[in-house]
This record gives sequence, structure tokens and C-alpha cells, in this order.
Amino acid sequence: HEPVKLGVSGAWHTRLMDEGVPVMRKYLSDAEICPPQHAVVMNVTGRAENEPVQIKENLSLHLTHTVKWADSMSLFLANKSPALFVEISNKAYLGKVLKDFVNFNPEMTLHCRGLFSI
Repeated sequence: HEPVKLGVSGAWHTRLMDEGVPVMRKYLSDAEICPPQHAVVMNVTGRAENEPVQIKENLSLHLTHTVKWADSMSLFLANKSPALFVEISNKAYLGKVLKDFVNFNPEMTLHCRGLFSI
């Protein structure tokens, strides 16, 4: 996979966000997160998670850790049940990025603008 330069508004996922980790931990400590009905795939690990305590920690670490997006997408695509990716963005881009992934089919993506035509 080739790296893609993204236009972002902050130094997300870098050590420059270190000061935000304890703030996020504190914020999430007061938030109730129930055990999910379905595993939550965490971009900080690229793995599925079911435990609320670990979900909160992963969300906190997400501020400073590398995004394992390719691992997360590969996990979805390896699932026996076909995934449907709903893209909420200003333009359809996800299908173009996923085209080189094993098990990907363009019919697995739906841009939010297409939701009104269902």
C-alpha cells in the first residue's frame, strides 16, 4: 500500500498529543461504555475488542499511536459475513483505497450520498 497524504487539522496520532492522553482517560472514566453487542475494531490495535475498560484505554491511546487502519480493514474483510462500509465524507474515496485488499468488492462500499437512493 502506498502512503497517502491527508489534509488534517492537528497532529493526531503523534507524540505531540501526549498531553491529551490523561485528559482523554479522565473524560472516558466518567463515560459509561457498556459491553458492545458486536466487537469494536480498534484502529490503535487493528483488532476487535469487547471489554469496555480496554475500549476506553484504546480510545485514549489513539491520540498518540499509529493508526492500524489497514489491519482493521483486513480484519473486516476476512470476516465470513460480508462487510458493508458506509462512507461519510464529502466525496467517495474509500473504495479506491480498499481496491487492493484481499476479499474486497466495490459493492461493499456505500457513500452517504447514496443512502437516500436505497
